[in-house]
Amino acid sequence: MSRYNDAKEYIKYFGENDTSLPHLLAIIVGETVCDSTIDTLGELGFSGISQLSEEELLKFEGITTETLFRIKALNGILNMVPKFDWQSEFKISSKFDVIEYVRDIRYKQDSQLDLLFLNKNNVVIGRQNIVKGTRTLNKDLVHLAFRQAIKRNASKIVVCSNEPAGYAVLKDEDYSLFDYFLSISNLMNVEVLDHIILGKKMCVSIAEEITNKSKGELA
Repeated sequence: MSRYNDAKEYIKYFGENDTSLPHLLAIIVGETVCDSTIDTLGELGFSGISQLSEEELLKFEGITTETLFRIKALNGILNMVPKFDWQSEFKISSKFDVIEYVRDIRYKQDSQLDLLFLNKNNVVIGRQNIVKGTRTLNKDLVHLAFRQAIKRNASKIVVCSNEPAGYAVLKDEDYSLFDYFLSISNLMNVEVLDHIILGKKMCVSIAEEITNKSKGELA
């Protein structure tokens, strides 16, 4: 099977977010480009490809003028995507900042739960995946989360997870997990700001929902 047809099968069964770069490139450049060229482009990566001249690209086996336009269009799209210097300071001021920072998990096919570690000024100082395949943690993993926070000298934690089904809907276990995080945070002196769940079509903040419920009860 050619890399192009192989790539279509990968995307069909695993989704575009869990498909390798060479396979994604195979779809973009088309079935006329040979596998060795696709592998080389994959090794170069987007930054390497963008630095090649038209003459250099046309030297690759199977690259035609039509393929060249597809690659240039891809570079144009990538240049439109906001880029962060992950080594520079990124401050969390709202749930939208969190959603932007962990946007890579939003469209994943499997559930995933990550933690953001912040300093006292709400600047991100670390990120760690805690579990995949579910957004429910047992107590041992919650304790691990706080140990990691202390190890990084973090003052605050934001819990982040995704909802592969599409719409992010809060479940009882989400509230229970957040309550347990809060109970441990009081002992560890590490503040838990929120648990934000990213769905493909919408995102929700548990802290925001709790605040809204409290306002409703007082009304």
